[in-house]
Amino acid sequence: DETFTITLSDPVNAAIGDKTATITIIDDDSSPVFTDGATLAVDVNENTTSVTTLAATDNDEGDTVGYSLSGADAESFDLGAATGALTFKIAPDFESDKTSYTVIATATDGVNSSDQTITVTIKDEDEAPVLNYSSDPRFPAPENGTFAGQFSAIDPEGKTVIFTMHSTNVDSDKFTITSDGKLEFKQAPDFEKTHSYDGSNNYFPTIKYTDGSISKTLALTVQVTNVDEAPDITSKATFEIEENKLNIGTVTAEDPENGFYDFVLINSDDLEISEDGNLTFSTAPDFESGTTSYTARILVYDYADNSS
Repeated sequence: DETFTITLSDPVNAAIGDKTATITIIDDDSSPVFTDGATLAVDVNENTTSVTTLAATDNDEGDTVGYSLSGADAESFDLGAATGALTFKIAPDFESDKTSYTVIATATDGVNSSDQTITVTIKDEDEAPVLNYSSDPRFPAPENGTFAGQFSAIDPEGKTVIFTMHSTNVDSDKFTITSDGKLEFKQAPDFEKTHSYDGSNNYFPTIKYTDGSISKTLALTVQVTNVDEAPDITSKATFEIEENKLNIGTVTAEDPENGFYDFVLINSDDLEISEDGNLTFSTAPDFESGTTSYTARILVYDYADNSS
């Protein structure tokens, strides 16, 4: 409101008397009023962006209320200037971000304005444990070993995470997992003799991990990989022959990868063996000479120098 004082006098200073009139101009354009008052406290669960919708009214007919935001934490929020919708730009995390924000909302009709101080408090939620692993749930596992993978998980609230097998999935019965996430075959797999659900060398177990209140599962593919293994001698270890003959017999072997292999004698001057396993005496034995038993070590090896 404004006040003016008016004094009346004669132009030539004639003594006609003085009168003073006071005129008060009243501003009847009202300011917007926030429905929730000058202060507002809002609780918001972590990991969400929606905060609240501002509401203010203006008694002046035809006035439109718009909104703006200021204050120390204003950069963390978006505000719809026309709608009053207040949201976080990025959903807050109770464990790593601030847990309290303060902003000042201003409602204006273009002439007059009002402020509202808003305090936003972030509430903690019980979140599921987070598994540490690559985005590819396929794990290679060399044959003949039991180790299939090591897992770990972090609980946002700091609770202990426990691992178990999820027994409803195929191939889960062929694995064990320790409470701290070490996954192993119950029996070491053989690439050449697979026992997986679909007959391949891919196994499909599912593991379960829980913080005690929230559980999650992960379906895996454990891919058994081939290992170049040494050939094995399959023939008998004892031969009997008649004296005065050179030929003893044939030593046989099998290679798991069906590869090529050769034989060699170790520390024997009396016997000889060909690459294809034909075992002979260097000199035909004589029973009456007194030596009736001969021992030799035979080594079979493949072209990758794997031997047995």
